[in-house]
Amino acid sequence: MIELVRSKEFAWLFLLFLSLTSVTAWVVANPPMQDQFASISVLGADMTATNYFPAGNSTITPQEAVQWNVFVYNHLGTAQLFLLTMKLANQTISGPSSPTNTPNAGKILMQTYRAVLGNETWNIPINWFVDSFTNTTTPQGNTIGIDSVNVNGQLTNGTMISANGGQNFRIVLELEAYDFQTGSFVFSFRSNGTVRSVWDQIWFSLK
Repeated sequence: MIELVRSKEFAWLFLLFLSLTSVTAWVVANPPMQDQFASISVLGADMTATNYFPAGNSTITPQEAVQWNVFVYNHLGTAQLFLLTMKLANQTISGPSSPTNTPNAGKILMQTYRAVLGNETWNIPINWFVDSFTNTTTPQGNTIGIDSVNVNGQLTNGTMISANGGQNFRIVLELEAYDFQTGSFVFSFRSNGTVRSVWDQIWFSLK
């Protein structure tokens, strides 16, 4: 009788062991899918997400220097060749659009690229200021047009982006990844079966 009980206990423990090892083997063979993504984040000169402009005021003046630190994080699972584009736009210029993965139609101020390893963060310091502008007065009010912008010592002329009263300008940062199939950088990329785009923007005014 004792031997029979022991045999039943052994059989039960053996079945439990088989179940546990089967579950373990399945988990090892089928690891959970990790979320794949890339991201852009911007910090101010003091490395915070609040003071993007001098004195904490988003209304700036020509020649007033603005310092940012842009961070691009690669969590797509493999090394990527990224292209970061900085653009000047206003409220009426279209894009960027996440639903349609359409980039912004503004004026390109800077482009830089780098190979970024998986789980690596790429830091891009950006120092910029409005170099020159045009103030036009009409019966409807004044319009300020930004004529040139200096980014990291490189001057971009002919930007010709204007806004009523100098309000609602924006700097747009867009991330593109190199597609080896097309042999070009693309604004969107596939992540966990979904096509996504990565961008950020910061609004400012000029007086």
